[in-house]
Amino acid sequence: MYKRGLLLYSGGLDTSVILKMLQDKLGMEVVTLTLDVGQEENDLAAIAEKAWKLGASDVITKNVKNEFANGYISREIMADGMYDGVYPLSTSIARPLMSLEAVSAADTHDCDVIVHGCTGKGNDQVRFEVSIRALNPDLNVIAPVRDWGLNRDQEMEYASKNGIPVKLGGKYSTDENLWGRSVEGSDLEDPRKAIPADAYAWVTPPDHVPHETTEFTLQFSGGIPVEINGVRKPLARIVADLNEIAGRAGYGAIDHLEDRVTGIKSREFYEWPGCIRNHKRPQVPGADDAEQGGDSIQIHSGIKVDHNDL
Repeated sequence: MYKRGLLLYSGGLDTSVILKMLQDKLGMEVVTLTLDVGQEENDLAAIAEKAWKLGASDVITKNVKNEFANGYISREIMADGMYDGVYPLSTSIARPLMSLEAVSAADTHDCDVIVHGCTGKGNDQVRFEVSIRALNPDLNVIAPVRDWGLNRDQEMEYASKNGIPVKLGGKYSTDENLWGRSVEGSDLEDPRKAIPADAYAWVTPPDHVPHETTEFTLQFSGGIPVEINGVRKPLARIVADLNEIAGRAGYGAIDHLEDRVTGIKSREFYEWPGCIRNHKRPQVPGADDAEQGGDSIQIHSGIKVDHNDL
């Protein structure tokens, strides 16, 4: 039996119910870890307070936006990271960083298991578990939503009986970080229907896009943006500014029927207005240089495909 678990905690329904269930069902001490990778609504203090009230033995919160931008987003800019060759990798590239932080925290707090809130349908369960076991093969991983067969109705009932405050979300399941936002569920499950206006959050819906021209300038160094509109800023801040500027102009949304590693097809709606790839950066560093050879471009393209698949 596990003695102490490290729970990747968002403060939402799934992980709040899991936090309480781990104590009730397994008698486990639970340390929570909440990471800010650029979510719009991520009040770390409020999430920490909720975790304490639900019985966490220790609570860890950490802002890792700069680490995420400099160590992960920068690689995707250089690699033209695209899922299915269609939309920028966003959710997937945050998982290795979150796994790294989780393994480190588990070691510091003497936890013998890491717990996540993923279902058995998506790719995230694989991303977390492969990353965690690669970093520390001795750590166990459990996923109560998947392993215990939990569904939303059961979780809502358990939350009500155990006094767990739940912020009722919208009708969609969403995930977001600094680099992008994904939306699924509800009306989106019928691919014959257009994307409803209420699915948009970062990008202005097509019928509300302003008619005026939006202009901005980016300065690059070594293939990575270092200035926006003449002001030098950290990469995380530049991406956040682009999310606002380009999103307001109606730029950076895609409707895609994607393949998952579990063999499921899923219709997803993505918003990625801050994606640097789409703001006219040369797709190969140096590709606009007259001395750059075609062989280099071909090699880069091959590496890019392998990188994106991994």
